[in-house]
Amino acid sequence: MKAFHVWCVDGWSCLVFATSASKAKAAFWRAWKSELDNDWRQAWRALNLVVKAKLEAVESGITTFEDEFLAHIMLPDGSTVGHLMRPQLEAAYDSGSMPKGLPGLTFEGGR
Repeated sequence: MKAFHVWCVDGWSCLVFATSASKAKAAFWRAWKSELDNDWRQAWRALNLVVKAKLEAVESGITTFEDEFLAHIMLPDGSTVGHLMRPQLEAAYDSGSMPKGLPGLTFEGGR
């Protein structure tokens, strides 16, 4: 039995081929896995470049580690500073008032 298979890479570039159903299925999964692998490699390369650039800026004294990675620092409850602060920043800009800071944060020494 012949099967026609259409595989689209980016929504515009499509490949159509006719083959047996089992070969079409195997070819589809190989192509899909290859495309997925390429996407993962591209994402890891981008992440690698970003982290290297941030660490280089820290090492050369342009910025501090805390400033570069603050949004990604994990809090005791497992959330990140960025996840916690995003809604507060949006509310601060909408209301025009400063956010209160981290919930439950207390300062010792009267500050």
